[in-house]
Amino acid sequence: MKRIGYQPTKLKTQFVILMGKLDGGSLGWCIPDSLTRDGGTIRAGEAELGFKVLGASGRTAVPSLAKLCGELTDFAAAQRPLRALASIGPDAFDAIIGIMTNQQSPCRSEAIFMTESLETNVSRAAPALLNNLQHSDDDIAYASLLALRKIVPPSEATLLALSNFLSPARFTLSPRACAARLLRRPPGWT
Repeated sequence: MKRIGYQPTKLKTQFVILMGKLDGGSLGWCIPDSLTRDGGTIRAGEAELGFKVLGASGRTAVPSLAKLCGELTDFAAAQRPLRALASIGPDAFDAIIGIMTNQQSPCRSEAIFMTESLETNVSRAAPALLNNLQHSDDDIAYASLLALRKIVPPSEATLLALSNFLSPARFTLSPRACAARLLRRPPGWT
């Protein structure tokens, strides 16, 4: 758990970027590879790979991975435990719903998109997705709208939330044009 939650300092990130640029230039021959790559990030990626190998057997780590997603401030670092949760599968679905509603998580919209890929009854995410339509961050609201469109047949609650989402103050396009585009049924719906 310690490795997958690795988050480099800003100074270290800048140093690795600088060394990478120098490595591509005339000084490249004298810069060791260990200075152009962050070993902690590499080990964190290997820890994520471990969860992909474990699959559903890693279900005991779900609470810890979900907690990491809320604690990490670096976007790339927060995505690793989220992807590990997705690798665990349906057993991690409730944790992913929690991440998509967690105000502190930097990867909320990614969690929203992951609900579609899990092989479980994703309609359980509908209340959280409807709630996210009211969010001030357009990325989160739009991701929720797209996820709702794919997993939940239109209902009165969905249409009400959609009409609030499409208020004229939110978009420069006309609400009618946006509604016409967004209410088209996805492939596979009859």
